[in-house]
Amino acid sequence: GRAPGAKNPTSAISPVRARAVAASVRTLTEAECPVMIVPENTAPVNEIIFTYNGTHSSMYAIRQFTQLFPSLSDIPAQVVYVIENGNGEIPDKKLLTAYMEQHYRHVSYTVMEGEPAPALLGLLLHKRNCIVCMGAYGRSKVSRFFHHSHADSILRMFNVPMFITHP
Repeated sequence: GRAPGAKNPTSAISPVRARAVAASVRTLTEAECPVMIVPENTAPVNEIIFTYNGTHSSMYAIRQFTQLFPSLSDIPAQVVYVIENGNGEIPDKKLLTAYMEQHYRHVSYTVMEGEPAPALLGLLLHKRNCIVCMGAYGRSKVSRFFHHSHADSILRMFNVPMFITHP
């Protein structure tokens, strides 16, 4: 089921928004460059949510975002890792931490349990004025953390900007 308070992704949005989401999904799956999706009504960003699963594609998204938006280094960043295969440790955390601390003043790390999509959706229920950075949209098994339906759910249910890329 959906997280408490979450909108139904198929019926709670207007037909115009549904068409816009569908167009965004097509753009994401066909893009050969980073894509930023910005809702029509957004407030200034006060937090960056980086989804991370230890893969090259998730780190690539973090690096691309950081290189394209260096002026956001003072905004608090949260790295979110959902435990996979029983591994409760963030993969390559020492290297990740060194990179993040080089580029962001305030970084926190969140380790979550459960399926990646519902865990991320549950986290976003409590967030306002954030931007979500994801990697590997619509790619191979390695990208299941960022699979099409996950980003599609976020686009439909939350009014937050999203930065999505794949190597």
